[in-house]
Amino acid sequence: MCHINMKTIGRNTVALIVIFFSLIFATVLIQANMNDQSSTIYNVSYKNNQVGFIEDKEIMEQVINNIQLRLEYELNTSILIDDIVNILPVYKDDQVLMTEQELEDKLFNVLLYNKDDFFVKANVLSINEDTKVIVKDKETAESVLEDVKSGYLKDDTSAKVENIEFLESVDDASLFVATSSVVEKEEAVEQLKSSKDEKVTYSIKSGDTLYEIALNNDMSLADLLKINPQLQQDSLIHIGQELNLMIPKPVLSVKVQEKLTYQEDIKTPVEYKDDDTQYKSYSKVIQEGEPGIKEITSNVTYVNGLESEREIISEKIIKEPVKKIVAVGTRTLPVFGMPVYGMITSPFGSRWGSFHTGIDIGVRTGTRVKASESGTVIFAGWSGGYGYLVKISHSSGYTTYYAHNSRLYVKKGQKVSRGDVIAASGSTGNSTGPHVHFEIRKNGVPQNPTKYIY
Repeated sequence: MCHINMKTIGRNTVALIVIFFSLIFATVLIQANMNDQSSTIYNVSYKNNQVGFIEDKEIMEQVINNIQLRLEYELNTSILIDDIVNILPVYKDDQVLMTEQELEDKLFNVLLYNKDDFFVKANVLSINEDTKVIVKDKETAESVLEDVKSGYLKDDTSAKVENIEFLESVDDASLFVATSSVVEKEEAVEQLKSSKDEKVTYSIKSGDTLYEIALNNDMSLADLLKINPQLQQDSLIHIGQELNLMIPKPVLSVKVQEKLTYQEDIKTPVEYKDDDTQYKSYSKVIQEGEPGIKEITSNVTYVNGLESEREIISEKIIKEPVKKIVAVGTRTLPVFGMPVYGMITSPFGSRWGSFHTGIDIGVRTGTRVKASESGTVIFAGWSGGYGYLVKISHSSGYTTYYAHNSRLYVKKGQKVSRGDVIAASGSTGNSTGPHVHFEIRKNGVPQNPTKYIY
C-alpha cells in the first residue's frame, strides 16, 4: 500500500505556483519595456530650434559626418561641428518622422545659414606670442607675410636686397576657431601694418638741422621740440648730440638689408693764394673748379622703411675733382678818421628821390676840417653843388671828398697827413645849412663812409 507524503506535495505545489507567477511577471515587464521603446523617438534641434524627429538616434553619427563633408566642400575649409546639434528622446505621439536623407538635407541648410556659429580650421599668426591675426589657411598666411615684407621694398634697380626679415617672432599655427574671427587677407595685412608711436633716440649727423630731422621722420618741428624740451627753434646743435624722436612702430617690424651702389660728388677743393697788393676784402677766382665723382657701394639697413645703418664697403673715383683757385688780399683795409666831430644829419644812401653819395656831419661854420687819411690833394676849389671842395687821393684807389667849405687851406698837388687841417666848414654850394659833406670813393664808386671810419 502506497503512502502519500502530504507535506512534500504541498511544498512542490507552492514552488510551481511561484514559478508560474514569476514567468507571468517577467513576460509583462518585457512586454512593457518593448511597448515603452516603441513609443520613444528623438527630437533633433539646433540652438533650441527644432529641426525634426527621427526614430533611430544611431543614424546621427553618419548624418553629422555627411553634413560636415558637405559643409567643408561648400565653405572650402575644414570645420568642427562639435556639440552644437542636440538630440533628445521624446514620447512618440503624432510627430512626423524624417528619413535620414531628409534630416541630413534640412540640418545642412540650417548649419550653412548659421555658419558663423561653428568652428572652422584656420591659420593663426601670433606676433611675439601676443597679437594674433587669423586667416583662412596657411597659403593665405604666407601671402599676408610676404605682402607685409614687400611693402618695404623699393623700386631701385641699383639696390640688391641681401636679406629681409621680421624683427618680432612670428608663429603660424593651424587651429579651429570661430568663423567670425577669420579676416580677409587685405585686412590681415592692414592689422600687421598698423602702428603706434614709439620714442627712439637719434644721433645728430653732419649737415642736420632741426627742421630736416623733423621732416625726415614725418614730424612737425613743433612736435620735435615738444619731446625735446631742452631745445628751442633757434638752438645750436652739434654732431653726436642725441634727440628724442616719435617713430611710428607697426605691429610687425620689417628689417631690409640692401647692397646699394650709387654715385656722389667729390667736393671741389679750394686753394687760396695770398695777394699782398690787395686789401683783405679782395677776393677773385682765378681758376674755376669742378666737383669730382665717386662710385660708392654700401650695405644699407632699413627698419620699417627708415635707414638705420649704412656701412661703406668700397669707393671708386670716377672723375677727379678740379681745384678752384681763389686770390685773396692780405693788406689791412684802410681806416679813415672823421674829418670833423658832430652828428650825422643825413646818412649814405637814398634821399629825396636821389642817391646821397656820402654823409653830412652837422657843425658850425668855421669848424676845422681835417684830412681823414694821408694822401695827395687832387682838387681844391669851387665845384658846383659841392661848393668849395677838397679831394684827396689815397692808396689802393681810394679818394675822399670834403664839401660845402667856407675856406680852403690846401692846394692841388699838396701832400697831407692824417689829421692835417685842410679847410673850414661852411654852407657853400647846394646846402641847407652849415655842415661837412664827406665821401669815400673806391675807384670812383661811392662807398658808405661809416664802414671805414674809426
